[in-house]
Amino acid sequence: DNGLVRRVLSTANGRLATTSYRFLDKSNREYLNTRARVSEFAVMINDCFYRGNNTWKDVATTTRTLANGGRQTTVTLTEPTGVFQLALTYTLYPDLPLIRKTLAVTNLGTGDLKVEAVNVEDIPLSIGCTSSVTFRQYGRYRAQGPYDGDWNDPLVIIHNQSALNGIAVGNETPGVLKHTKTFQNGNVLHVGTTFPDQPYPFRTWLAAGRTWTSDAVFTAPYDQTNNPQKVVNTTVQTYWRRYMGTRIEQIPHKPMFVYNTWIPFLKNVNEKLIHELADAAADCGVEEFVIDDGWQSNLADLKAGRSQPTRGDWLVDTKKFPKGLKPVFDHIKAKGMKPGLWFSLAFSDTTSEPYIKHPEWVVHGAD
Repeated sequence: DNGLVRRVLSTANGRLATTSYRFLDKSNREYLNTRARVSEFAVMINDCFYRGNNTWKDVATTTRTLANGGRQTTVTLTEPTGVFQLALTYTLYPDLPLIRKTLAVTNLGTGDLKVEAVNVEDIPLSIGCTSSVTFRQYGRYRAQGPYDGDWNDPLVIIHNQSALNGIAVGNETPGVLKHTKTFQNGNVLHVGTTFPDQPYPFRTWLAAGRTWTSDAVFTAPYDQTNNPQKVVNTTVQTYWRRYMGTRIEQIPHKPMFVYNTWIPFLKNVNEKLIHELADAAADCGVEEFVIDDGWQSNLADLKAGRSQPTRGDWLVDTKKFPKGLKPVFDHIKAKGMKPGLWFSLAFSDTTSEPYIKHPEWVVHGAD
């Protein structure tokens, strides 16, 4: 409880569950469906699912005050046979109605553990499906009814249109491994990693004595607004700037302004065009200039006098670049920009030397 949001955890009878989740404004609204069974989390270890409502042993709770004035509570749960331990950590910040949560697995046994299908957050909400909209993909697009998201969901907003409240849900799992579901199983919110039956399934192997910690998820309830974007522009933005530790803010030189020739020129590049584009890009303040597909050729095409953007040998197409790429790169550098060049090392055309000499290196598709 930080005066803005309160989450009540129960460890009675060797189980872990949230029993209340309130946004402490005038309405003191409850965001948890207190009548439903609460899993709290879910993780598959060696092909068995474990949840907060399993029976655990050696349940312990520690709370500490953070340097920023926030508070952090960790609940540890030991598997009954002592093979592994879980640690659920909840972080509250001094000035935000937001709770960040992680799940850690420690291997206490002697063999490897297979860890997959992680729901760091797995709780039933009091917000009903029929009166709500899930705003997906950074909270920008509406999705009515049950929603099963993908890697485009670092943030979703579940907005109750009739009660004018809702909850922002962040998933800090990287890239294609993130997975957020709403209203798939009643009003339950699932936030974590992809499962084995999904594209890009998450899995990690944990050796004896090692600990794996999930990336964080966060929930931020809000109330008394018909504008779900308000929570993004206030609570979420403040959290991002002050507490998330975004690496972009920690480096002295921010990412550069990059130009890439692929759009709109595709493979139709040559020396004259690159010189003209480099001059224009430099005038626009571009710091890195990338020549994309189309600069390259194969040995067979060069010998035959053909200009084909073929892959595999990665030789410069001398019809397009008669003097090679060095003078082009020198021109880009003279304009104060860093030159870049596109390669696709996993591809090889059938006329290339690697393909001809080493057909056993090539992976063929079903067609």
